[in-house]
Parts: sequence; C-alpha cells; structure tokens
Amino acid sequence: MPAEGAVLAVDGKALRGLHGDELPGAPVVAAYAVATGLVVGQRGVRNRPKASELAAGRELLADLDLAGKVVTGAALYAQRDLSRDIVAAGGDYLWVLKSNQPDTLAAVALLFREPPWGETFPEARQENRHGGRQERRWLRTSTALQDYLDWPGAQPVCCLERARSRRGETTAEWAYASASLPPERAGPAAAAEVVAGALGH
Repeated sequence: MPAEGAVLAVDGKALRGLHGDELPGAPVVAAYAVATGLVVGQRGVRNRPKASELAAGRELLADLDLAGKVVTGAALYAQRDLSRDIVAAGGDYLWVLKSNQPDTLAAVALLFREPPWGETFPEARQENRHGGRQERRWLRTSTALQDYLDWPGAQPVCCLERARSRRGETTAEWAYASASLPPERAGPAAAAEVVAGALGH
C-alpha cells in the first residue's frame, strides 16, 4: 500500500479480451497510486451499468487503508455518501465536478468566475511545450465556500484553467473540483498533484 500522503485514483477500466471482439474485456474498477501507477486493488463490475461501477468502487475503497491518503476519481464518484466514508476512514477526497452535482458545480464556477468583492485567489502556474503546441495551466484554490457546501469535511474548492495554443489558435477550458484536503495540502502548489490525478493527466 502506498505511504501516507499518497494520492489514490479510482477508475473504471475494461480488461482486454483474449480474442478481441470475440471475447470482450471484463469491466473492472481499479485504485492506483498516482505517483507510481501501482495498482493497489480492483473489483469486477458484474455486467452492470455505471451505477454499479460506483458500487464496485465503493466496495474497493472500503477494503483499502485510506488513512492519510487522498482519493480522486471521475465525476461519477463525486457522491456525498462515498465522501463521508473516505473521511470516516481517515482519508481525504478530491472530486472533479460535472453535471451530476449541478448545484455544487454552479456554486464553485460562480465563485471563480465572479469573485466576491474582487477577491483574488492563490494560484500555481505551469507551462509545457510539445512540438508546436504550448499549454498553460493555472490552478486556483479557495476556502470561501467551506461553510456553504454541504459536503463531508469540505474545505477547499479548485479551478483549473487550461489554455492550449497551436498554429496561432488558442483554446481554453475550465475544470472545477471540491475537496476535503487539510490546510497543508489545500494551497494550489500542493493540490496540483491531486488535481492532475483526478483529471487523469
């Protein structure tokens, strides 16, 4: 099991079949350490839809030692009951927010797009170049909603802004997240690894 402080990502995958389309892969949910890629556990998804992927993920996390670790995953896992289980086990969570949590997503997006009283947020910046493509990232965090959001142990929320430039054209996108990170991991620089794990890159 990864050491305390490690970031664990939960993700649904399909194991490749032995004969391609003739024997399709079996769907599983796996938990792995973001820093090393080491798989620490997995559960099969028994021919069931997305809701059952969530159930398999919850069963998997219940069998892992989460004390001192941070769990991330796709928006599917952004559920209050699962978050409560993780916090009760001594861990923390960071979930990407999407349309399955519309109220939380709207509140976090509004905070960063229209900051109250002109508030500025601490941020970490990163820039990468790959051939002719340039990507810039800004990760901002805030604890302004910690008494507003109805999430177990909710403290910081995050906004990741990404701008990609190629051949004179620039595209931008934003992603938002809610977390229960302790103060020492709630700043943008410390949260960068966790956010990268949640977004899969």
